[in-house]
Amino acid sequence: MRASICPVRARCGPEQRRSAASSASKSRFGLRWFAVLFVFLLLPGRCFADTVTLVSGTVLEGQVTKQSDSGIVLEHKDLGKVEIRSSRIKSIVFARSDAEIVLADGSTLKGKIVDQNETEIRLQHEDLGQVDVPRGRIGSVKVNWPDAKVVLIAGDTIKGKMIERNEAGIVLEHKNLGRLEIPDKQIKSVVFEKEERAWFNPKWLNAVSAKIKEKGWEASVDLSLNTASGNIKNEQSTRLGVDAAHTTEKTRFAHDLSYYNKTSRGDTTDNKLSYRVMHDWLSKESPWFWFVAGQYDYDEFMSWQKRVAAYAGPGYRFINSDDVRLDVRTGLGTRKEWGSENDDFKFEAAEGLHLSWDMTSRQKVTASTVVAGVVGDLDDYRGRSAAEWQFSFDRDMALRFIVGIEHEYTSIVDPGDRHSDTRVYLGLRYGI
Repeated sequence: MRASICPVRARCGPEQRRSAASSASKSRFGLRWFAVLFVFLLLPGRCFADTVTLVSGTVLEGQVTKQSDSGIVLEHKDLGKVEIRSSRIKSIVFARSDAEIVLADGSTLKGKIVDQNETEIRLQHEDLGQVDVPRGRIGSVKVNWPDAKVVLIAGDTIKGKMIERNEAGIVLEHKNLGRLEIPDKQIKSVVFEKEERAWFNPKWLNAVSAKIKEKGWEASVDLSLNTASGNIKNEQSTRLGVDAAHTTEKTRFAHDLSYYNKTSRGDTTDNKLSYRVMHDWLSKESPWFWFVAGQYDYDEFMSWQKRVAAYAGPGYRFINSDDVRLDVRTGLGTRKEWGSENDDFKFEAAEGLHLSWDMTSRQKVTASTVVAGVVGDLDDYRGRSAAEWQFSFDRDMALRFIVGIEHEYTSIVDPGDRHSDTRVYLGLRYGI
């Protein structure tokens, strides 16, 4: 498939500003605060788009996230993820940042490269319009080409800056190997990692994030706040979450901490801390793996105040694609409670399911459920289910909006204590 390398800037709509109207009543103040912040962060900023022209004449704008012999995957603003076959594509114009051409006499031209060949470069200048610049007059050219990941038919992966995409193949600028020309017949697929500019994108934080990701780590912290006041109630609730994960070809390690606190008319009605850790030993040849997991809980208002549990066993990866991952685990272990009448060491069997789905490049859904029961006593069991949706304000932006729900059930509790707890939260998450 032949692709044009003519970059154009997507036309973005003007920024719109909204403000929350003040009200005499302060009811649901926290939810309104998040709604106002949510709308503000969704205001369009400077963006870039690829242009795909179909054989029928239809023009689609979005971001080409994957390209192969069979076709492309286009992330469209309204249509979402669209797969387009090669036979339906007439041309592709990849978006680029501004180019800077320094001429032999020292003068500089800035604009968009709309076409180029062996003899000249055609530049779209803001004031001069389209200018054809002979290569003999060019001293240097600086273009912010996108990062590309090229997967070869042999199975190898090469990452670098995509300098050119033509009918012969792809030209990459590799960090260590320099300029590489890769023929089409050796290419299985191409994944583009495009740059988008967010309103909050500090360079120092990007540098820290890059170093952390190079070592295989991912981490995030989230905060949820809500205040509700009125004649009936006056409540404030807080949720703090911290998680980190490290993944290699052979292992996967993850841990997360969450804390809930809620007050009603000055009295504390919820005060819970949970810390979970899990380590998987993976195999490239098999979907089976082994795991160990542990959890510590503190809850001021359950029949127990502290609880520790640990398990180990096999797991199975039912789905392990780029967008969807579904893991199932079955293990044996033990639990111990403090502060309740049911405080003996218990030998338990546990089963768990975890789903992670990247709906789009900016939306993700996770869901999990774990059920653990005492071996030999079917009446003594407990379960935890959780689901969360997160939305990234910008494709490359680490700030996200989250909405989640957690539910826990314990079959045996002290007299007068509740069996289940349900918590709903919404807030902001920052990940690196």
